[in-house]
Amino acid sequence: MKALLTTCRFELLLGKDGDSAKIIQTKAFEGGVLALPGTVFIPNGGRTTYVRASFSLLEEEQVNEALRRLRVVILKERGLGGLVS
Repeated sequence: MKALLTTCRFELLLGKDGDSAKIIQTKAFEGGVLALPGTVFIPNGGRTTYVRASFSLLEEEQVNEALRRLRVVILKERGLGGLVS
């Protein structure tokens, strides 16, 4: 399997007033996901629903596992924990 070398930016579906920092810095970290909330890329640190993750030198299976973990965190945060499989 080839290692991936990439960085991606994506938006969490948290509603227009959502704040990715709250989820990424606590819930996601506790769930085994290391990512950066988009606020660190905003000069004045305003709210944003965006997240940045780097998949530098990870195998495809590791990337899939990281995204699976992030999905679990997001579903639980949105009150949809029953959809976690």
